[in-house]
Amino acid sequence: LVQTAQNVMGKSSGIGGDLFNLIDQMLIPEIDNELRKALIGVDDLGYAEQADKPCVELEEAYLSVVQKLSRAIPSPDVIKEALMTSSLYNEAQIFNEYVEDFRNSVFEAFENVNHEVLHPLQEKVKETLIRVLYNNARFNKLKVPVEGPSIQWFERFIEDYVSEKEYPALYKALRYILEYQISIEGMVEYYVTRSLYVIDRNHSDFIPYRGVHVNGDFEANADSIWQELFNRVLILDPRLKSWIKDFTAIPSHSFYSRVHKFHLKLITDKKGAGELRTFYINNRNAIWSDELLGAARTNQAFSSWGNRVGALDNCLKPEYFKF
Repeated sequence: LVQTAQNVMGKSSGIGGDLFNLIDQMLIPEIDNELRKALIGVDDLGYAEQADKPCVELEEAYLSVVQKLSRAIPSPDVIKEALMTSSLYNEAQIFNEYVEDFRNSVFEAFENVNHEVLHPLQEKVKETLIRVLYNNARFNKLKVPVEGPSIQWFERFIEDYVSEKEYPALYKALRYILEYQISIEGMVEYYVTRSLYVIDRNHSDFIPYRGVHVNGDFEANADSIWQELFNRVLILDPRLKSWIKDFTAIPSHSFYSRVHKFHLKLITDKKGAGELRTFYINNRNAIWSDELLGAARTNQAFSSWGNRVGALDNCLKPEYFKF
């Protein structure tokens, strides 16, 4: 009986032992392994596969703008109305006005794509990594007065728990997610501007109005202006398409780069990984509340049983067993 009780106590020593050993040898390695797997899933099996491919969503949105270029020019009826009511203008002047409006509408369409398609994809990268931290890094165990996982939650989490002074490397790694901003708007504007030189009156490549004036025939002159505008569409179509495929690979690589670098900063960088470990130790009671409470109860229970086994062992003396 004594031998059996001692064997049970010996096997339980890892559970009922020092709580810091439990954290250091079991809980932190467990969460580290879970976090690594989650980041690898996002990194190697997710964004890395698309790193050198055009961003499909962005490519489709840009091509849609090009395919709808003809919708940005007015119909012959609208042009005819302008000719009939704008006696001070000749066909070339009206053409120039429409060209300017057309050019502005193309710029605006590409800007809308950046806002409506590219920006959400950028935020998706942030939100994906934030979900990993919320669930797999167990940051959800720490109380934050904002619902998560969300960017707003993450901002407040950093503010409440990750001091730059106390955790400089960890703070930098987390802010690396939060402050991610893919800056390609200027490049888009550059490529669009170059493509639109043929309708830019300030550039030498500008193609002026070449239509023929027909005295008194507003309909014929309107058709001529419309045809000139449509001819510019035919020129712009291949010019705009020529750079889209290569250009849309830039966001794909940027998304991969941001995810991969965060992975390195948090897991393989010695300072970042070391501070994350310290962070866990400092916040152990919240992060592992159930585990530590259970271990404490186990420790208390086995401590009591240890006294009993000792008392039982004291009874194991020859003089107590005389027949």
